[in-house]
Amino acid sequence: MHMESESWYINNENLAAHLDEDHHMPIDIATFNPSQTDNFAIEMWFRGSEEDNAQQATLFSVTNGLKVGYDKGKIKLQVVNQQVNPDKTVTTTVKEDYVLSEKSYLDNNWHHFALNVRRGTSAVAYIDGEAVKVLPENIIPGLSDNYLQIGGWENAESHQIGQVFKGDVDEVRIWGAALDGKLVKDRMYERMDDGYPGLVGYFPMEEISRTPQGNVTTKFSLKNYGEKDSRLNITTELIESNNAPALKPGSSKMRLDDSQFEFTAAGDEIYFSFPDAALPLMDN
Repeated sequence: MHMESESWYINNENLAAHLDEDHHMPIDIATFNPSQTDNFAIEMWFRGSEEDNAQQATLFSVTNGLKVGYDKGKIKLQVVNQQVNPDKTVTTTVKEDYVLSEKSYLDNNWHHFALNVRRGTSAVAYIDGEAVKVLPENIIPGLSDNYLQIGGWENAESHQIGQVFKGDVDEVRIWGAALDGKLVKDRMYERMDDGYPGLVGYFPMEEISRTPQGNVTTKFSLKNYGEKDSRLNITTELIESNNAPALKPGSSKMRLDDSQFEFTAAGDEIYFSFPDAALPLMDN
């Protein structure tokens, strides 16, 4: 099969999770916890409005340390320390505060965010595949906490979630390695699976399966499709969004447990191979 470059898409249903005051996404990272000297990267798609996120709205955070989100319309990276006092009040100190972009991206459209931390070199924030801010890597702490909070900020004393992001999120990826800058852009639309080394957490928000008749079905799911021995998991129930990022170009690997075909892509060519058991389905 020969098709013009960039002209083809795999037609699949893509689902997302909706976040609001009552729904955020805690990911248990207790078995991960990269230190101050470890490389790591976090990616996610997000969609929200300025009206719903007018003051403080967190894209992701850990309780003591890294926080990425909105403050009065500006997307920021902060390093924050919370000190619990004897009277149970909390003193919050912002140790680092960087505006990542003058553009808000709160326009009800989908945007891709990535933070890539390469120790000994730099930390780079990407939005929609473009580098928007280069930071000293030594100001980025490790992820030393039980949870990575997607869409909220946890109070160190009460453990209540505040500064919530209201909108939709999808394709949350947690890497135990730094990424090549070009790959951030090249792969931001790509559907992944457990075959990507270092992908310890991958939450695409859907589970895809194939019926015996060969039909592909998609359902909302919080399953981690990262490395098979990963224990990262979402620890709450979430609600499905009927809005998700644009259809994704097919990967050379399909995350389908019972796939009746395989394909590889190179440039403007696609090569399909079908096992004998799938041939009767091609007559339908």
